[in-house]
Amino acid sequence: MFIISLLSPALSLLIILGLCFKNWKNNVTKDIKRLTVPLGMIFGTMGYCFRFFAETNDLSRYFIQVNSISGQSFGEIIASDSEMLYLRDGLFYFVNKCGNQYILPFIVGFLIYSISFYVLFDMICRSKRQYRYSEVFLLSIIMVGILAPLIVIGNTRCVLSFILITFAIYRDIIQQKHNLITLLLYVAPIGLHSSAIVIIMIRLMSIVFKKYEKAKWVILSIVLFLPTIIDFFYEHVAGLLSGPVGSILVNAINKAHWYLHWTSGGWATQVDSSISSKLVKVFGTIFLIMIIYLVFKKPRNNNQDEHVNNNKSLYKEPMISFLFLTAVFALGCLHIKTGAFWRFESIVVLFSPVVLIQAIDNKVISKKFFYIMCAYASMLVIYNILYQISNTNATQTMINFTTTPGVKILYEIGKGVIHLGG
Repeated sequence: MFIISLLSPALSLLIILGLCFKNWKNNVTKDIKRLTVPLGMIFGTMGYCFRFFAETNDLSRYFIQVNSISGQSFGEIIASDSEMLYLRDGLFYFVNKCGNQYILPFIVGFLIYSISFYVLFDMICRSKRQYRYSEVFLLSIIMVGILAPLIVIGNTRCVLSFILITFAIYRDIIQQKHNLITLLLYVAPIGLHSSAIVIIMIRLMSIVFKKYEKAKWVILSIVLFLPTIIDFFYEHVAGLLSGPVGSILVNAINKAHWYLHWTSGGWATQVDSSISSKLVKVFGTIFLIMIIYLVFKKPRNNNQDEHVNNNKSLYKEPMISFLFLTAVFALGCLHIKTGAFWRFESIVVLFSPVVLIQAIDNKVISKKFFYIMCAYASMLVIYNILYQISNTNATQTMINFTTTPGVKILYEIGKGVIHLGG
């Protein structure tokens, strides 16, 4: 499948779907992890092939930044960066050397969706329960369908930095990999987007809150008081911070305050008048409420499965307190008109298998509720397809996707590697 994805990502998508439907009632094996890279290639190529009618998205702005550094050395770029976002600088510098700005959304799409599918497959392989291909497909629909890939990939820096740190948390908590790679995944993404440090703060908070299950109710109060918390940190804490870490924290606090009070003008006005932006919040809120409901729900006691601990709530399971807290933070950001809400939501959506598989394993979620979630996600898949069609040159995007070989993209990436020293 890897070779096919190099020749034609579009064809590999059809083959993967065909194999899934052919084995619909069969149990998956650990070999399913081999699909991680091909699926990453599919979504990366999708990002590579997106073409827009108007340059009104984050990605178009980053294209301008990538092209503007032509002729500069990496040292010059670093020296002129007052925000200390050195990973961003390195990424943009590399894409510039590749000679094709569309390598940027390829890298973003490949990394985000490779990580997401890897987590899905890894969780399934770790489970003591046997999963069928049908269940894997439905879990994938939830993971991919709630948020349009166009939104996820188009955001570029913020969502990618959030996902990288969340993957570090997954390696830390679920896989127990306490090594240099995990440490780098915790720290390096802060150099991609300064707000990524908030994810580390949520991780630290979740360690404390996990010890006290009743703290779930306290955490929910964040939904009401997050704007007040942001204002407090801006007015009383930011001025006390100093040093490199303090500078990063101050930058994150200032951005949070700015986004909170940016209610009119420019992007804020555009978002406020956008029906699709309002629908993204409504759809996302419903999904987050479903996830929070599962965290509060008690396991059913009418089963004899040896691997189920009916006295242990889902909240106590690995990584659940972190994702629960992230979902609450997302709801707290509903006050913010710009994209803060769905950026936090993206973590919960893309790592939803961590919640759902543990909910299934512990008999917390009923089949009926799971199928309701799947039906809801399927409805959003249709909506998101229409959303992507209305926000891109759909014909050109589809032609590009069906005719672009993966080897072409890898060739351009190879050129970038060769030209890095130039």
